[in-house]
Amino acid sequence: MHHGGDSVLHLDYLKCLNTAQLLELLEDEEQIRETFRSNSKKSKKILIASNCWLAEKNLAFQPHLTSSKRLLAEKYQTLAHIVSSMRHKEKKIENLQRKLNLRAIHRILKGKINLTSSQSETLWQTFTDG
Repeated sequence: MHHGGDSVLHLDYLKCLNTAQLLELLEDEEQIRETFRSNSKKSKKILIASNCWLAEKNLAFQPHLTSSKRLLAEKYQTLAHIVSSMRHKEKKIENLQRKLNLRAIHRILKGKINLTSSQSETLWQTFTDG
């Protein structure tokens, strides 16, 4: 079974052949080589076309990716400012709490001193009176 000089066997064509035809083809080594060369070339062309299509799709996403990266950088910078501001406010609150605690302690001590002073005066009055 010999095909025309420029005709190329396709794998789909091979699937359609019966056993006798496949055996006959097996004896024609040149035709087998040509089939594989042709299929290899076609596979490469398909692969190149597929890669080109993927590259075009990826390039189409480039503006979106660029703007998304810029937006992400802006959000990150905003977050950094917020974190910095929050830390500053936390330190302020800690300082105020310390001051309030010191004031509260001072008030309590002052109250106890006044109470003790008042009790001492009462005792002194009682002692002197009698």
